[in-house]
Amino acid sequence: MLQTAQGQAPNWEVQPGIYRYSTSLICAAFDECMETTNVNDIIGVFDTSEVCRGKANIMSYSAGYRAFLTIYGNSSSEDLYFRIYNSVTNKVHYAYVSKVNFLAEAIQGSLASPIEVKYASSTDIDAGDDQTVYNETTTKLAATGNTGNNGSWSILYGDGGSFGDKNSPTSTFSGEYGKTYFLVWSVTNPNCMDKMDHVIIKFINDPNLPVELLFFKGSVQTQGIELLWATASELNNQGFEIQRSQDAKTWKNVGFIQGNGMSVNRHNYSFVDELPLTKNNYYRLKQIDFDGTFEYSSIIYVEWTKVKNSIQFYPNPTADKLYYDFSDNANITTVQLTNMFGNILKSSDLSKGEISLSDLPDGVYLLIIERDSGKQVSKVIKTH
Repeated sequence: MLQTAQGQAPNWEVQPGIYRYSTSLICAAFDECMETTNVNDIIGVFDTSEVCRGKANIMSYSAGYRAFLTIYGNSSSEDLYFRIYNSVTNKVHYAYVSKVNFLAEAIQGSLASPIEVKYASSTDIDAGDDQTVYNETTTKLAATGNTGNNGSWSILYGDGGSFGDKNSPTSTFSGEYGKTYFLVWSVTNPNCMDKMDHVIIKFINDPNLPVELLFFKGSVQTQGIELLWATASELNNQGFEIQRSQDAKTWKNVGFIQGNGMSVNRHNYSFVDELPLTKNNYYRLKQIDFDGTFEYSSIIYVEWTKVKNSIQFYPNPTADKLYYDFSDNANITTVQLTNMFGNILKSSDLSKGEISLSDLPDGVYLLIIERDSGKQVSKVIKTH
């Protein structure tokens, strides 16, 4: 969005005498998915060189609020785009590019079926994480952004797949071994453009899979160094011994996390080292089978810098907004909300000291507050 001078409509002027072609369009304008009803709003059409090709005011009719817009050009067909001046907010909004065919003064459309100038929906959607499914042919999906029960799944490619409920964001999906499926989650708003996201699902049949580590990483938090890892499958996994070193040569056991034995599903693990070493901390996992055999993960490095003066946030749990303390010279640089896998869902406007969770499904999220002295990672619960 572009902010215009307060209280002043933009000066969109055209020079029809220099163009060879023209056509008339009947337009219906939609601002943030709602049809504009303000006769002081203005529609303009521009080319890629920012030259105005047409301008019209909104007019009130029995069929709604319409603009009779004459567009000028020098070729029979061009890619042009719309702008709408919103007189209430005093802002200019951009619409998506729409090809215009010039038919020498011909009138296109009617009051009953105008050309709709739409904007992208403000709904944020996510089809979920890609999945590799072992020794099973059914998995659960985890999409978000299904407002008003208007979302649906479809298969872009992949044979033999089916949904338990194609309109549910958390539908089950069934496929066949050895096949990869490209699924699309789309959300439709009747007054806005559809939004969509995709996810890739792979089905693999292998009864002899060992423990497959997806990732292993660490980060500094207020209570210590948090280690996160996940497995895609497990075979006879007794658990993980967490080992730490200051020089990556001499190792000490600092904890143990129970494994899931036999599993073909993803499992997430975490461990907090509350007494990390000064500055240098190397970590590795020792994965131990029930028969005593073991193997080591790759080594990761985390530098310990204690985060002082923890930044307070509230309320937690929350159904809407989460506020954080912006006082006491906190020197906050970024505030982000992620899911438990570290995918960024939202970034906060630092000047407001708040971040909204109202459009997110109930669940547990991570609030990451970064400042000059380090990073603070905290769990946040969203509930109604």
